[in-house]
Amino acid sequence: MTEITEETVFYNGMNILKSQFRVYIYGFDGEKKLIDNFEEFQSHISSGTWFESLEILERRKAEKKKSRKFEEKSSKSMDKIKGA
Repeated sequence: MTEITEETVFYNGMNILKSQFRVYIYGFDGEKKLIDNFEEFQSHISSGTWFESLEILERRKAEKKKSRKFEEKSSKSMDKIKGA
C-alpha cells in the first residue's frame, strides 16, 4: 500500500502543510492581505512591496526614512560643493 504524503513548507519555525498555509501580509500603505497559497506568499514577499509581519514592515519604513534623510544630506552637501 502506497502512502500519499502532502508537501510541507517551513514557516516561522514550523513545518506546515501547503494545503493549510494561511498568513496575513502587510503593505507600506497599511493594507493587510490574507494569503492562503504558499507560492502566492513567496511572490508577494519577493516583490518587496509586501512584508510578512508588522515588525518587518516597521523596520523597512524606518530604513527607508533613514535612507531619505541621508540622500537629502548628500544632496545638500553636493549643492554646497558645486556652489563653492
